[in-house]
Amino acid sequence: RELRLDREESSIKSSMTGHTTSGGGEAVANPQGSISSLLRNPHSGSNLIKMVCSALRAMTPTCPARIVLDSLGSVLVIVDIVLTPIIIAWDVEIDGALWWPCVAMACFWTLEVLSN
Repeated sequence: RELRLDREESSIKSSMTGHTTSGGGEAVANPQGSISSLLRNPHSGSNLIKMVCSALRAMTPTCPARIVLDSLGSVLVIVDIVLTPIIIAWDVEIDGALWWPCVAMACFWTLEVLSN
């Protein structure tokens, strides 16, 4: 029974990565591990969900990329705090020099929400 469970576990892992091992232990491409074959097989929905979820993991708080993004976010919050009252109070048009930072900030905050 344990051998059967080990084989099933290894077949799930190989279907998620798209590779199988041959007798010599080297990886061989597995066309059954593609996303299209996962979508066609009704019993592999959980494998597809596992594959998508593993690709969308959140960054750890101590990751250097997360620290840089949080620092950039802090700077952009300060810029938003300064620019928003000025734009609203004096009815400043958002064009030219102000348009690009506003678009960049909107893109950054959208991607920031999606990354978390």
